[in-house]
Amino acid sequence: VLFEPQFDATGSYHQGHLTVRAADGWGWIDVETGEFLLPRTYRAVGHFDGGFAVVTTGDGDGIVGRDGQFVFGPLKDAHLSAFHGPLKVIVVGGRYGIVDGESGSFLVEPTYKFIAPLQDGRAQVRTHDDWFGFMDERGTVVIEPRFSRADWFREGRAVAAVDGGPSGYLDRSGAWIIKPHLEEAGPYRKGLALVVVQGETRYRYLNKDGQTVYSFARPQDP
Repeated sequence: VLFEPQFDATGSYHQGHLTVRAADGWGWIDVETGEFLLPRTYRAVGHFDGGFAVVTTGDGDGIVGRDGQFVFGPLKDAHLSAFHGPLKVIVVGGRYGIVDGESGSFLVEPTYKFIAPLQDGRAQVRTHDDWFGFMDERGTVVIEPRFSRADWFREGRAVAAVDGGPSGYLDRSGAWIIKPHLEEAGPYRKGLALVVVQGETRYRYLNKDGQTVYSFARPQDP
């Protein structure tokens, strides 16, 4: 038994710390020492990542350091979530940006319609004009929002399309590895992606270089 029964609820474990809730609120406990990092006064808490954690108070969301001091917020109408290390995604008035927990300042002003979680070292971004691009883990736009479709990266590849046309696959720099000529295109899994080439009636499995390794007949509608 690590701890005597004393909590109303426990959350998730991350890097030696467990989120717990008692009568006075949520906080973190060190699973090795059994001691609380900070007083349990929050309505909700996230994990410490890069030395900073997102918390929710009666005054809104904010970012605290391990000393319990707020480095950003709390803001009443803002919602914060983890991004990468000290960087946190913020949503204000339906617009997404990124806050640097170390400086407590906006790294990316809230101007996007959406910023997705990091996946394979890239985070999908969507503008209010519905163009898609990607940021890296530092919040820098590395693939400009110029695609009408851009799925999350998997295994170094992302499905993308321009102006509603056929789909292709991008690499992490934004270059076309497989040029747009696909009617259907799925994510890569274990080095293969299931696709349908425009004008064809067969499914193909493509490797990461766009070569067909296997094909089979497309099922016909009854």
